[in-house]
This record gives sequence, C-alpha cells and structure tokens, in this order.
Amino acid sequence: MRYSWLMRLLQIPFGLIAPLGLAATPFLLRRRTFLLLAFLYSYAASIVLFFVLTRYRIPVVPVLLLLAAFTTVHLVEEVRRRDWRRLLQRAALIVPLFIICNTNFYGISPATGEAQGHFRLGIIYQGEGRLEDAEQEYRASIRLDPDYARSRLNLGELLAVTGRGEEAEEQFREALAIDPSYTKAHLNLGTVLYRSGRLAEGEVEIRRALELDGGYGRAWLHMAALSLLEGERAAGEEARKAAATLDATDPIRPLAAELLGRIEEVEEMGRWREASGLPWELPLPTREAMVAELFRDRVDVEALYREGADGGDPSALYALGAYHYREGRVDDAAPLFDAARERGRGMPFLSFALGVLRARQGEEEEALRFFVRETEVHPSFAPAWKNAALLSARAGSSAEARRFAAEYVRLGGERDEGIASILE
Repeated sequence: MRYSWLMRLLQIPFGLIAPLGLAATPFLLRRRTFLLLAFLYSYAASIVLFFVLTRYRIPVVPVLLLLAAFTTVHLVEEVRRRDWRRLLQRAALIVPLFIICNTNFYGISPATGEAQGHFRLGIIYQGEGRLEDAEQEYRASIRLDPDYARSRLNLGELLAVTGRGEEAEEQFREALAIDPSYTKAHLNLGTVLYRSGRLAEGEVEIRRALELDGGYGRAWLHMAALSLLEGERAAGEEARKAAATLDATDPIRPLAAELLGRIEEVEEMGRWREASGLPWELPLPTREAMVAELFRDRVDVEALYREGADGGDPSALYALGAYHYREGRVDDAAPLFDAARERGRGMPFLSFALGVLRARQGEEEEALRFFVRETEVHPSFAPAWKNAALLSARAGSSAEARRFAAEYVRLGGERDEGIASILE
C-alpha cells in the first residue's frame, strides 16, 4: 500500500484485491476477454519471476480493482439470494487464491522487505566495481533491517577487500550474532583474523565453519594456508581436501591448485631439511611471504622473503630466488640460487631452478647437467625428467632422451608433441 495513494485511501490491501480479482477469471473466459486475461496473467508472471519489490505490481491494480468489485458484487448478491451452491463454488476458488497471495514464501518482513532490494543493488554495484555505491546500498539495507545477516556479510567482505579489516570483523561478528550457524561468516571472520596475525583466533573460526560443513572447499583452502603459516604438516592434506571439494566452476580453484603446489614443494623441502639436520618448517617470514604472495593481500612480500633469507637458511634463499624469478628478475635470482646451492647440497628443486636459469642464458650443456642432477636428488619431480629429455634430444643423445622421456611419462607427465617425437 505504500506505493499507491488510492490503495491507502481505500485501505484495501493487495492481498485482498488480488484473490477477489483473479476469482473473476471464469467469467472473463466465458466472455472471451482474452486480451485482458493475457495482460493480467503475463504481467503478473513476469513480476513473480524477476522482481521481489511490491511496487512493480501496481500496473495491474486498476484491473484487479475492477474485477474484485465484480466478484464482490456477485458474492453479495449470492448471499442475498441464499444461493449457497454458487457461493461455495466461488469460495472454493477465492480461498486458495487468498492463501497463495498472502503466503510469505521468502520470509520477507513487510516492515523491512526493502532491505533486500538495497542488498541486491549492492551486489550489482560490487560486480561492476562500484565499491562506494555498493557499500552505501549494503548500509542502507542494514539500516532498514539490522538483522539482515547477508547484508552484513557482504558489507564485511567489501570492507575486507578495501583494507578495513577491523570494520569487516565487526560486520562478520554481527552476522554471527544474528545467525550463529552462518558458515560463510565463520570463514570470513576467521580469514580476517588470521590474515591480520591472529592465527589462533582465526583457526577457531575456520574450524567452526568446517564443523558446520565438512565439504566446504574454501574453508579447507584457508585452513591449509593457516597451517602453512603455522608450520604444520597437516597443510598438505588440507590443501588436497580443498582441491577435492571445491566446485569445478569456483573461481578460486586456480588459487587452490597454486597453494597445493606450493605446499607440496614445502613438504618435499621439509623432508630434505630433516634429513640434513635442519628444522622441518621454513623460517616464519618465508612462510608468511608465501601465503601473502598467493593471496596478494600484503605489499611487503619481498621484504618478508628477504627477512627469511637474512640468516642464510638455504631453503629461504631458494624461496627468495624463486620469487625474483617469478617476478621476471632473473639476474637477481641467479646469485640467490648459487648461494642456496653452497649451503644446501642436494636440496630438492634447486638444481632444476639452476637448470632453467642456465637454459635461459643459452648454456644448454650446463643446464642439462643440472636437470639430470635434479632427477637424481628428486626422482619424483616430473618436470626435471621432461627438461632433461628435451635438452638431451637437442644434444643428439637419443638413447638418453628416450630414457628421460619414458620416465617423465611414467610419472604422469603429458605426452605432448615434443615428448612424443622423442619416444617415437
């Protein structure tokens, strides 16, 4: 009634007008008024399908008012004539229509239903990158309905990505106060907490999300990242659970795959470190840098890698060199790999990295020696076998190239054109 002065004047709610008006359908069918019926039902169907706001149904109100008046006149006349059979027939149509038109299928509060409109508009603005407009819409939604947990969740996510972690935390806690079983709010709160350095508090929230939904792939992903930060060996298992449970269309899957690859590298490195008398876990700043690089939520990634490598830890030196290589700074990576080689003989991945650098510098003979060395110290690392096969073939060592290529395929490597030509 808030959108129509006529309905406010008459004090007749839509929930009464609609069933009485629709009950006139049999009469309209008998009179062959198909255009009027087509307008009434097609427009009403389009509103039900595409809109949740009541103002969009106003165009059908004049038609429904006329039809409702027609039905009311006939009801009064049938009561006056005591035509109970006709009255019951009409009631059999009106009562179900009344129930349907007055049932709140979506649980929208009449007093706060407008909050959902602002919430939806906020989602649209956020998708278009209009973050300030989106924030205003989410806040408008919350003003109209302070207990609308979804608006608080989305506002918290927006605040988090714009660097306002404390405000985001407040919104996630408010959402959980409204709905303690809101799984995504537990995950988002846990993420904000552990990414701000409050690892123990963050772990509690993420584990609570997993208690509520053990197949929540995003929660497993953040649990794996948190375990990597804490130097826990469970990180690999958690990352594999994330990869297994994330939906195939989830845009975060590439990040999960990258995290899993990085953790598997850390696991292999940890086994070598233990065998070499070093602590299994990498230096804390190096672990922090790895996670920050993946999530792209800190600007001091290189500083963290450097802090980890300052003590001369061979794995940390390698990690800093690998970071420079990924950033395209090959000249900065080379001396770090050489320093790691001096301090960490037999360290996995290092010979492969040196081989890649030498190959880029055109030193293919030396690159081949490094790739072969990697196959000896890390025989399960398929890329080393592939590169050794390709360089051996270019050097004219056909038998060696076939041996390397066969092992690469046995380890699960792709039989692409280059490998296939060697094996054939």
